[in-house]
Amino acid sequence: MDLGVMLAEPGFHTRAFVEWEDWPRTVLIAAQRAGYFAPAPIWDDLRTFDERGKLSKQVFGTLGHLILAGAGGKIVCAACVPIAEAQDLVVDQTLYWKVVADADEAWYQVGMLNSLALTNATLAFNPKGDFGERHLHTLPYRMMPSYDASNFDHLKIAALSRDTATLAEGYCTTDLYLANPTKSLSARRRRMRALLEASPPLMQLEALAKSALIAAASGKE
Repeated sequence: MDLGVMLAEPGFHTRAFVEWEDWPRTVLIAAQRAGYFAPAPIWDDLRTFDERGKLSKQVFGTLGHLILAGAGGKIVCAACVPIAEAQDLVVDQTLYWKVVADADEAWYQVGMLNSLALTNATLAFNPKGDFGERHLHTLPYRMMPSYDASNFDHLKIAALSRDTATLAEGYCTTDLYLANPTKSLSARRRRMRALLEASPPLMQLEALAKSALIAAASGKE
């Protein structure tokens, strides 16, 4: 039913399931993997929904942009959305989020976070297990140069980040695989990166992001 509603109402998305018995929960997980249910976290106790206040703290205000970024894995992945469009948003516990007042600063941070240059800079410090690098957490934020509104390169990164997001949005509407919520998220991310990597905006962004990181490391910023 939830997948049907998602198709009928594009803005609808299943946020969570609740199932407290082991066997039904196992069946639900299998059904999610098979594509019969939307991928969403499964709780075993409604009372833990606001664990450590992670839901009640999600008060974003009315102005600015909301930046979202993954906390785990190897490759940094980030996005931003105007606060006005995020009033019904619930942020998953595996994401970091912050509100930035200035739109250019928000897009600069998203551009830097999504750059291969910043991912490569974190690799030496990202713990690695049997399945590769696992725990980015705050590494990208500590290594990313602070936004400077008087820095032309920072403004250019913000503009290129917007342009790349526009391209990505277009691919999401024209590529049936990307638009299919039953497909693996990691596979769709790889497909999106492959589609974008040769685009002029992203190529320019990567060059500027690398230069910004080198400048910051050498103390020139």
